[in-house]
Amino acid sequence: MEEAAQEPAERAGALLDASASLPRRRPLRTDPAFVADAGSDSSEDERPGRNTRGNVPEQWYAEEQHVGYDLSGAKILKANDGRGAGGDGLDALLAKADSSKGWRTLYDAVNDETYTLTGAEVAMLRRLRAGEMPHLQVDAYAPALDWADFDGLLGPPGADSVRFPFSQAPEPKRRFLPSKWEAKKVVKLIRALRRGWIKPAAERAAAAAEAAAPPRPYLLWDEAGELLSASGAAGKTGAGLSRIAPPQPKLPGHEESYNPPLEYLPSVEEEAKLAEQADYTGRHVFVPRRYAAMRSVPAYDRGVREAFDRCLDLYLCPRVARTRLNVDPASLLPQLPKPRELRPFPSVQQRLFRCPAPLRSLAIDPTGVWLATGDARGEVRLWELASGRCAATLQLGGGGQGEGVVALCWSPAPGARVLAVSLGHSLQLLPTSRLTRGREDAAAGPLAGCVEGWPLSGGAEGGEPLAEWSRGGAEGEAGMLVSLRSAATGLAWHRGGDYLASVSPGAGAQAVLIHQRSKGASQPLFKRNRGRVSAAAFHPSKPLLFVSTQRHVYVYNLAKQQLSKTLQAGSGPLSCLAVHPRGDNVLVGSGDKRIAWFDLDLGARPYKAFASHGAGVTAVAFHPRYPLFASSSDDGTSHVFHGRVYDDLNSNALIVPLKVLRGHEVVQHAGAAGLAWHPTQPWLVTAGADGTARLWNNL
Repeated sequence: MEEAAQEPAERAGALLDASASLPRRRPLRTDPAFVADAGSDSSEDERPGRNTRGNVPEQWYAEEQHVGYDLSGAKILKANDGRGAGGDGLDALLAKADSSKGWRTLYDAVNDETYTLTGAEVAMLRRLRAGEMPHLQVDAYAPALDWADFDGLLGPPGADSVRFPFSQAPEPKRRFLPSKWEAKKVVKLIRALRRGWIKPAAERAAAAAEAAAPPRPYLLWDEAGELLSASGAAGKTGAGLSRIAPPQPKLPGHEESYNPPLEYLPSVEEEAKLAEQADYTGRHVFVPRRYAAMRSVPAYDRGVREAFDRCLDLYLCPRVARTRLNVDPASLLPQLPKPRELRPFPSVQQRLFRCPAPLRSLAIDPTGVWLATGDARGEVRLWELASGRCAATLQLGGGGQGEGVVALCWSPAPGARVLAVSLGHSLQLLPTSRLTRGREDAAAGPLAGCVEGWPLSGGAEGGEPLAEWSRGGAEGEAGMLVSLRSAATGLAWHRGGDYLASVSPGAGAQAVLIHQRSKGASQPLFKRNRGRVSAAAFHPSKPLLFVSTQRHVYVYNLAKQQLSKTLQAGSGPLSCLAVHPRGDNVLVGSGDKRIAWFDLDLGARPYKAFASHGAGVTAVAFHPRYPLFASSSDDGTSHVFHGRVYDDLNSNALIVPLKVLRGHEVVQHAGAAGLAWHPTQPWLVTAGADGTARLWNNL
C-alpha cells in the first residue's frame, strides 16, 4: 500500500519537473471573442464569456441548464464534463484519477470551466511555496544602485545627522502661485516695448547702421508746409512741441515765366506806373520780362532778400494751432420722418378761381362750403369750393385802389353766417345766409339799407367816438357798418362769435379795438402806444388776446385786464400771427423771410425759427384739426409744414417741412397775399396778387 501510494507521487513530481520546460498551453475556451481579447488591456472580470452573476449563491443555478450570464446578457450553458448536467462528483473523481493530468486540473464552479496548469505555472507555485521569487528573471540579491550622489551629504565632522536632498517640509506658496513681482516686471517691459524704449535687435542694428552712415541732404519743408526730420517724416521740435505749419508763399504764375504770353508783358507807360507805385509803397513790384531761351535768364537779384524775409517772417510772426473739426454736415441734421409718412397734406392744385383784380385776402366759412375773396377794387366774391361756382359778387368799395378789401373773416359761431369785411376806414358785418341762396338774389347788390341807420354807441367819453355803428336790415336780416378813425388791416373773431378785434396800425394807442356785435359797442385795448401793431388773434379756449407789434408779441389777459406775457421774436418787423388750436403755441411771420414758432411753456424766445422763403412772409395759419400749418410769401410760394404738438410735456413739438406750393405769379413785388385752411379737410386755399385763388388738395 505504501509503495503504491508513493508511485503516483513520484510520478507527479517527475511530471512537474518535465513540464517546467514545456511552453504555456492555451485555455480550454477557444472561442474567437476570447482569443481576440486575450492580449487586450481589459481586466479579467471584463473579458468576453465571463460570468457576471456576482454573489448569487451557486445553489440557485443547481437545477438550471446555465450557470449565469455574460456581459452581453447571453446565458452561459453548463459543460457536460461529469460535474455539470448529467454527471456528479463521483464521475469527476474517477475521471481525474484515470487522467495523468488530473492532479493539475482545476475546476471553476462560477464560470463552469476546467483549467489545466502548465509546467511554468507549477514551477511558479513551487517557488512561491519555498519563499522564492516567482520569476526566475528577477535577481533578489542584485547590487544596489545609488539614485543620488551622496558625496558631501554627510554633515560636518562629528555630526550624527546626515543631510539629504529632500525634506518633509510643506510645499511653499511661491511654488504654485504666480508671482506679482514678475507680473509687474512683465507689464513694465510691455510698456517699454510699446513706447519704443526697448527695441528688437534688428531695429537696434538698423538704427546703429543709420547713425553711423554719413548725413544726407533733405527738404526742410514739405509740400504741406510741415517741418521734416532727417528721415523725411514729420517730427516735433526739440522741446517736444508740435510744429505749426507756416503760411504758404505765393506760387509763381504765367507772368513770372521766362517766356510769358504777350498779353502779360507791360507797355512802357505801364512800366512807368509800376515803378511809381513801387516808389510810393516801398514794396518791390515784379515786372515780367521775356527771354529767348532759359540760358538767357539772368540771376534773380532779389533771391537772397526774399529768402531772408521769408525766414524772418517764419521766425517773428506768431502762429496759433487751430483744431479742425471734420464733421459730416449730414450728422448735424435731425433725423426727421419722410414726408410720405406724414400724409395727408395739400400737394396738388385742384381748382383755380379767377378774379379781375389782385386779391388781398380770403376766408373760408366754418362749414367749409363757401370761400370769400376780396380784391383791390373793393369786390367781395363768394365761391362754392366743391364746384368752383361764384355764388355772389358784392361791390362794397368805390372801385379805387385805396378802397380795396384788406381783410376778411367769418364768424366762428355755429349757425351765424356773418362775414366781417375791412374796407378802408369802414368795417362791415355782412350776414351771408341770403346771399348764398342763389345768383338771382345776389344780383341786387349789397344789403339794402346796410349803410343807413343810426349811431349805436361811442368809444370815448366826452370826445370824438372811436367807432360809429350803423344798422340796416332786409327781410329780417341785419347788416352793420362800423366807421373807424384809421383803416383796419386785420380782423380776428372770438370763438363765441360776438366779439371782433380789428387792427389799425396807424391809430396809435387805439390800434386794437374790441367790437361787440350784440351791443354795437367798441372799446380800445391799449391805454398807451405799444408800437406799430401788425396782427391780433384770440386764444381758442382762454380769455387771452395775442397782439404782435414790430418786435414783440404781447399776450393780454382779458379777464384780469393786464399784460400776461411778452414774446421776443428776435427778427425783422412782424407781419402776421396765428395761434395753435390748443393755444399753447404761436406762429409769427416777419418781413425778413423768417417764421418763428413760440412754445409758451418753454419761454419767451422762439422754439424754432427758419427762413425758407425768398421774400417777406404775408400770412401764416394752423389747420384746425390736422397737424399742419402753412405760410405764404411775396415770392409767390406757399410752404406747407407738419407741426405736431404732443400731450407729453417732456416732448417738444415736431416740425417737418412737407411741400412748396408754386403757382402764383409775382406782380409788382407782390406774390401770395393770403391763405386759409379748410375746416375739416387737409385742403389749402391761397390768394395772390395775380388775381387768382388756388385750391390745393391731397390727391
